[in-house]
Amino acid sequence: MVGPMTGRGKAGAPRRVGFGARFGVVAATIVGASTQFALAAGPAERYAVWKLDPGVLGWALAGAVAYGLLWRHLERRPAWTFAASFAAGLVATVLSLSSPLDTMGETVLLTMHMLEHMALTLVAATLLTAGIPRSMLERVRKMAILGPLLDAFWNLRGMLLYSVIVAVWHVPALYEAALRSESVHDAEHLCFLLGAMLFWGPILKPIAPRTGRAGAPLRRLAGVLVALAVNTALGSYLFFVQHVLYPTYASAPRVWGLIDVLTDQSIAGGALWVMGDMAYIVAAVVLAAQWLQDHGGAAESIAAG
Repeated sequence: MVGPMTGRGKAGAPRRVGFGARFGVVAATIVGASTQFALAAGPAERYAVWKLDPGVLGWALAGAVAYGLLWRHLERRPAWTFAASFAAGLVATVLSLSSPLDTMGETVLLTMHMLEHMALTLVAATLLTAGIPRSMLERVRKMAILGPLLDAFWNLRGMLLYSVIVAVWHVPALYEAALRSESVHDAEHLCFLLGAMLFWGPILKPIAPRTGRAGAPLRRLAGVLVALAVNTALGSYLFFVQHVLYPTYASAPRVWGLIDVLTDQSIAGGALWVMGDMAYIVAAVVLAAQWLQDHGGAAESIAAG
């Protein structure tokens, strides 16, 4: 096991590198991640490989077929940009789960695993959701099983479920189980992808509930603020915690000399904290602006009347 980065004090005793130095390493690593990745040598070459998983390809194919069948039966053809966005989401999913983000993330670096999860939840899920036309959503709502599920979770409830999914899967016991079992790992990724679609769905494509309760921007804003709070808590905890949370990475070989196990954990937390919060803050600002616009329009109508 490789311990935390240490230096030597005046008496020659080991000295832990302070948070300031660790933060500098975190910032430099995040900014230069792509360069470091391209120049990775030595042990990294054994892990930084592409691996096309038949299960992932099966998911993508099933999603493409289902989308194509629904598209074919729409009364009016939507713009081609919807199909292009959905296709891009499928490609992003396959690339995320087949790239070195996956192969390195499940064996040597927590940072790579965290970037893989963010690629699924912030990129792939957003593209997939944006690629679903409203007419397709309404058609799915008429289906026997999927319709009630969509009505039940394409709202604040689904957004809160996403935050629960993110928090639960980062519990050390479950996270370790996913690293050690391929089937549990696949379940984790599927939960992240579908949960993120439930989160971004009400933001990008709000639908009118059958109960008559409007999915107002403030309700969706509440879901975003909860996700922001959970992400901030999780990311900051990973960044500052002073012990290893996931033993798999403690016993893994070090692929880059400057990244010890605790620094890797801090980089992963910092990436989640910064990148995740940025996405959720943008969503919150958009929803707040939408609410202000709607509220202002209603006020003007009342004043004019």
